[in-house]
Amino acid sequence: MGLLHLINKVYGALADFGLGSSDVLIALGGRVVGDITGFTAATWHRGISYIQFPTSVLSQIGSSIGGKITLDLDQGAGKNAVGTFYQPKGVFVDPGMAKTLPRRYFHNGLGDAVKLGCVADKNLFELFEKVSSDTEIYRVLPEIIRRCVTIKAHYVEIDPLSKGERRILDFGHTIGGAIERCYRYNDARITHGEATAIGMYLITRRSELEGLTKRGTTSRLEYVLKSLSLPISTSIPDDILFESLKHDKKIKGDVIQITLIKEIGEGFLYTIPVKELGKFIRK
Repeated sequence: MGLLHLINKVYGALADFGLGSSDVLIALGGRVVGDITGFTAATWHRGISYIQFPTSVLSQIGSSIGGKITLDLDQGAGKNAVGTFYQPKGVFVDPGMAKTLPRRYFHNGLGDAVKLGCVADKNLFELFEKVSSDTEIYRVLPEIIRRCVTIKAHYVEIDPLSKGERRILDFGHTIGGAIERCYRYNDARITHGEATAIGMYLITRRSELEGLTKRGTTSRLEYVLKSLSLPISTSIPDDILFESLKHDKKIKGDVIQITLIKEIGEGFLYTIPVKELGKFIRK
């Protein structure tokens, strides 16, 4: 069932229920549930209140914070083509929900936590260098979530519509998003966190070679990603991946602004010609 068809069914259910403009919607679930609820709330009676109760790590540390609502369409438009910004009235996180997730999806969310550590919090990244098992990660998960939410909230406050500094949080998304497009956003083949992990590794490997990133950063990132069973490479042919890269929404004319890291904990925005993107994905 397509998302727009599903949302239309939700509208019908709300109409049958008689939900008014002063009522509240509650999102209890992961990123998709949160986005559907947020989009519905933003458009029902031209905007009603909603509250997020995220249940996946990915939504707890990222998608539930900041009011960025996107719908992934199974068509050429793809991810982020349909959406809006609409802030929830509150976000309530229970770290214990992580224990209900399959291991793959637990690590999928942790990939985004690694991303936030790379661009904005060296101590957060170092937490992942110190732990050696999921049991240890569960023990420090409240601290991981707290740090991630703090980072996300900071960038949302200074750039609520994601037009400038907030794009630092897109580290790994340029290549990762291209990989997801190639797989038509099929989580069974690759999750968002897995695609982002590949994107982070490939772009850092090249930026280190270019002298834009501190030497040794790539090996540290590789160690952490592998410890979380996250991939660092893709079997997609370079030419096909490059064509997918050309559909990135951040492309303006013949240039694109990408996120790189000077070193662990310090991200920055870097503008390059689109034609140079190919060098970041070469085997």
